[in-house]
Amino acid sequence: MRYGWSLSKSAWAMLPLDARDGSRWRRVVLHQADEIRVPTNSGVYVVCARPPVAGPPAKITSKDLWHKLYGALYVGRSTNLRRRFGEHCRTPKPEIMRCQELWGVELHFWYLILDTALIETVESALIACLGPIANVVSGIKVRLVPPIPA
Repeated sequence: MRYGWSLSKSAWAMLPLDARDGSRWRRVVLHQADEIRVPTNSGVYVVCARPPVAGPPAKITSKDLWHKLYGALYVGRSTNLRRRFGEHCRTPKPEIMRCQELWGVELHFWYLILDTALIETVESALIACLGPIANVVSGIKVRLVPPIPA
């Protein structure tokens, strides 16, 4: 598995247009108190963390998907997004928690409501495009270490 954003146009072309429309994505802070804000619909989601940077964060516009899915740590799908959100809050993946510990930032749960017939296709395309570090494929795991200043 390749980690990090793909530079292949063909990988991004696999992502359906509906999933590329940033105005359709919604964000909730990954915190148990916000579970009620997540719908029970089916869909895909991306757990993101913004690595610490100097200066104010970039303004996110309504259609700008690429700034929304900054620091993608994990991509998943669920037939009940609220249930899956709660599972991430109660028993988070160690790789996701390690990122939060390293950077000391809040995690965001970006989700897109989709028909169940589309969620597997969109999830696979997002994993291919974003290369999230906490997705484990074929037993390959990533080891996170503290960032090294440039």
